[in-house]
Order: sequence, then structure tokens, then C-alpha cells
Amino acid sequence: MGWPEEEDYLAGQPAGEREPLTHLGSIFENNCSVFLDGLIVEMMRWLGWTEEDLKRRLATIE
Repeated sequence: MGWPEEEDYLAGQPAGEREPLTHLGSIFENNCSVFLDGLIVEMMRWLGWTEEDLKRRLATIE
């Protein structure tokens, strides 16, 4: 059977004939992760912190 042709898949997607390749939750979670990572980098720059500062502040759970 194989993978559907891209044009066939894209045409059937809006009509509800094809299932999405990823779950919406996965896309949302990935977008949140990217956004929050960027936010942390901006906060680090604003506060003048380095990665070493954060490593000292965070507890390691093992």
C-alpha cells in the first residue's frame, strides 16, 4: 500500500477524508516548549545569568 501521494493527502485532509499525521496536542506541546525555551533565554539575558548560575540554583534529583 505505501505512503499516500502528497497531493492526494493534502486534498483529503480538509475534507476529513484523511487523518492528520500528528496529534494536535503534539504540535501544541512542541510550540509551548519552543516558546518557553526562548522566554528562559531572554530572562537569563535580562537578569545577567549564565547556564552555570542556573545549574548551581537547580537541584539534581537522582
